[in-house]
Amino acid sequence: MSEYKERLRFGRISGFSLNPGGTIDNTFIRLRVDTNSSSTTITNVIDQPGYPSQNIILPGQILYGTGLGWTDNITTIISTDPNNNTITVADAPTSTITNKLVVVRLPKGQSFIESGSLSIPAYSSPIWNYNSITGSEDSEYNEGDTKWAIITGLGTTSDYINPVVGRYGVYTITKIVDRISNGISSFYISASDNGIYVEGDDSTPATFQNAIAITELSTSSSLAPIFHGGDADVTEGIGLGAYQQTARNFFDDLATDILYTGSLVQGNIEFINFTGSGIQSIITSSDANGKTGVEITIQGGGGADDDWYIGDTFLTASKDIRITGSLLVTHTASNLDFFIINSGSYEAFKVNSEGVTQFFAHADAPEPWATAEYGGLYFQSSSVWAALD
Repeated sequence: MSEYKERLRFGRISGFSLNPGGTIDNTFIRLRVDTNSSSTTITNVIDQPGYPSQNIILPGQILYGTGLGWTDNITTIISTDPNNNTITVADAPTSTITNKLVVVRLPKGQSFIESGSLSIPAYSSPIWNYNSITGSEDSEYNEGDTKWAIITGLGTTSDYINPVVGRYGVYTITKIVDRISNGISSFYISASDNGIYVEGDDSTPATFQNAIAITELSTSSSLAPIFHGGDADVTEGIGLGAYQQTARNFFDDLATDILYTGSLVQGNIEFINFTGSGIQSIITSSDANGKTGVEITIQGGGGADDDWYIGDTFLTASKDIRITGSLLVTHTASNLDFFIINSGSYEAFKVNSEGVTQFFAHADAPEPWATAEYGGLYFQSSSVWAALD
């Protein structure tokens, strides 16, 4: 019987402010700064009232400022030092300006939820809150810890205010920046770069929503549950929204096929058993369609083990070969030798393609009668020795 696992927890977040990433007029954080045309370090960074603090800026976010010589007026943030009020960016500005107003924007796939109020279904057991949640990029997160996600309605990058009917997304909670209380918190959420929860090119979380869902993800595959929206006091679409992505990006890819030299042998198999000692390697690979799989190399086939190796033109054995029956050598090519015995770098004995038996002719003239056993033959270019009784 399989081990019982607790149901994945879920709840509701309301009263929040949502700042979506990837929009052209995003004003996540506003700052006053000093720039120097000879340096990539922005100095004297001062927070502006009504906006989040520079303390929560992350590498990879975008700094926007006009008149600074950056392409499209933007550059990428490399690092920040709030203690010294500095920001390091990828490109040095072309102008030296004091008290310049700049804007920090969120990149595509990253969004920020500010002051989200958590509520959980009344029947939840055990009781949990924001102290139970750690972002996957927080310093206290350990491999194997539970990951959490947000299920939200999606708008478009050109109209991110209103949700598009029937469009939902799942975003992993990546970094908690403020646990205001057990029930109120601010944090970053991120879409997957690849895999199940990839954000569409024109999609981003919609800002005009009364409530979104928070949920625990499964351990091995990071799947979000689906549930009745009323259980978490969210819309039914959000309660079922996770299935939009898992149906196409996870369940639809579960089929496993067995291929032999490019042809399908068995489709949609449920298990694979291997016996014997002939397996040489097992590696992961991908095909032209980007699907991942496993390549298994079995030398010899037919239950053969590691003592045999099948090359492109010959069969090699790593041990002595004993034949208890007759040895029959046949071939169909008239220009091939029948039988060859190699000794080091020379052919000691062979039967050529015309059926002529050939012995190796030695260059030196030793004393074969001193070492040869009865029945032995020894050839030179002009003589032959035979050991007789």
